[in-house]
Formats: sequence, C-alpha cells, structure tokens
Amino acid sequence: ANGTAVAAFTATGATVVELTNSDWSDGVVFCRGPVEGSLARVFLDEALTQPAVGSEIDCAVPTSRAAQDWGVGVPQGSTLAMGLARGESRRLYLAPDGRWPSGACWFQDAA
Repeated sequence: ANGTAVAAFTATGATVVELTNSDWSDGVVFCRGPVEGSLARVFLDEALTQPAVGSEIDCAVPTSRAAQDWGVGVPQGSTLAMGLARGESRRLYLAPDGRWPSGACWFQDAA
C-alpha cells in the first residue's frame, strides 16, 4: 500500500499530520498509539477543540461511523480510521503538549 504522512506546525505550535492516499485505489488509514490515552491530545481541527478520541473516526466507539464502516477497534485504546479516496488527504493535529509515543498510521486499500 502507498501513502504519505507529512508533519508541519501551526502558528500555535500544534503538529499537523497530513495523511494522503497515494495508492491506486480507495481505502482507509488506521492510526493507533501503543497505550491507552496515547491519542488523547490528537484533534480533528486546528483550533484543538474536537478531540479525535471518542469522535466519529474512533473505532473504539462501537456506534461511531468508523466502527460501523471498518469494524470495532482493539481494547485498551483508540484506533482512528479514516476512509480516503485515491488522492484524498486528511489532517490530524497534535497539541503542543501532546505526545504520541511510537504512534503508527497505516493504509489498507479497499480493493
């Protein structure tokens, strides 16, 4: 599978992680941290007002859109899942005081 992740910084010091599907087909990007709470300071918006944990992209929430589309995540932590069409990108924002130790994102095509 093919994809890119690019990190940059906002004016407030948040780290911007841009995930891009550069594969030959549509698919999904999964992101996970190694321990419970490791994604607590990851946000969906630049203003850092919409936490990713507990959101519609968090597979740990059985009723979330992500869990419905891609399956319920693993216990003890959040797994973020974002469907991306070919060439589409999605941004996540890590707060300046946030940590994502040994975090990982990977792409799976839908074909």
